[in-house]
Amino acid sequence: MSKRCVIIQGPTHDYERMRKAWSGFDIIYSTWEGEEEKGYTESDCVIYNKMPKEKGPGNINLQIKSSLSGLKKAKEQGYDFCLKWRSDYIPKNANKFFDLFDEEKLNFIAWSEHRAFLSYFRARHGYLIDYFFSGKTDWLIDIFKETKLLHENIPSENECFFIREGADYNSSTLNWKKEEYWNNITTRSNVWASI
Repeated sequence: MSKRCVIIQGPTHDYERMRKAWSGFDIIYSTWEGEEEKGYTESDCVIYNKMPKEKGPGNINLQIKSSLSGLKKAKEQGYDFCLKWRSDYIPKNANKFFDLFDEEKLNFIAWSEHRAFLSYFRARHGYLIDYFFSGKTDWLIDIFKETKLLHENIPSENECFFIREGADYNSSTLNWKKEEYWNNITTRSNVWASI
């Protein structure tokens, strides 16, 4: 089994509930400067990131900054498999949830492609929904580095990039890798809602 950790990314919403929910897991909190008084202890691994000046459409620059910081810390500490988890979601059964993951694949909740986008975006085939991703640490670092590069080059008039369109939540649009390399939790096991 690989060395695994959970990266809780984003602002601190309910430290005590989050800590209890992920009890027994190695955790890296990647949050923001100014959140030092949110309940963290000396034994917690916490990164206090400087808030980016530009948040970006859908706060993408915040997600990129805090996710990459946490993933780089995980790699530095020798973790080869990570779960990047949004800080505003608390699992009901973290152990059961973690058991869903295939450590040899990229695991995510959904892939979204908006057909209304310019061909610029269609060429990149959409984006991963950010509630969680898990996979090999190096893979996740690469995904967030590529996301950063992509979003540095998005035309400013195209801020509709993060608008939900229910019909587009179809993992078949993920055609940048063979299916053997990815695992969409919702369509594979249909248990996400119960966890």
